[in-house]
Amino acid sequence: QWQRPDATAGTEPSWLVGGRTAVEGVENNREVLSQKFEFDFKQTPLQQVVVWLTEQTGTQFYCNTTEIELGGLADVDSPITVKGSATVREIIRLVGDPLELTYRVNESNIEITTKDHANEEPSMRFYDLSYILPNSANVDALLTAIQQSVAPLDWDTNGGQSTISIVGSMMIVSAPDTSHQSLEILLLNIARMNPRNAEQRVKVGVSGDVELSGGNAGGMF
Repeated sequence: QWQRPDATAGTEPSWLVGGRTAVEGVENNREVLSQKFEFDFKQTPLQQVVVWLTEQTGTQFYCNTTEIELGGLADVDSPITVKGSATVREIIRLVGDPLELTYRVNESNIEITTKDHANEEPSMRFYDLSYILPNSANVDALLTAIQQSVAPLDWDTNGGQSTISIVGSMMIVSAPDTSHQSLEILLLNIARMNPRNAEQRVKVGVSGDVELSGGNAGGMF
């Protein structure tokens, strides 16, 4: 067991202070993706769409020109024609999917880049499982559920580059931002499960199949 030093003003290590600043920057930018706007693009160059997002949200968006041009399906002048009312996240999906583009949330900006680049440069996020599970009994079942339902081919267990590890109640996930969004939805729905069901142990077989230990155990898995 480790004893944490007494925390007083100015005694935190620089890496902890810097890490907190970085995390706050990323999370503030991530919240921007949930803002909703009306939009109407008519043969609008991609670069102008990105400028429009910056102006509407007050957050810096930018095109990773190098990666986009290397991808071969688009460039900053690719014409965009789409309209509607949606969140920023959905606008990027509508604009980007035909061109194999997506987004990465950084500390100082939101980057529009290729899906391949987003997979190669995943984002790391931390999820405290104590919010949804009473103990560690069903952690293996939860990991199986995630790897089978959230971008299954992206996880390292299936030959991809996304990873999950557990330290105490903290689940550390390195994955594209779009996978994190899907993971948030999955965890939210598990959190809504009857707490008494969450307490019942779910066994995971060697093959990865989930074997339920009771009629109501782990229904969300």
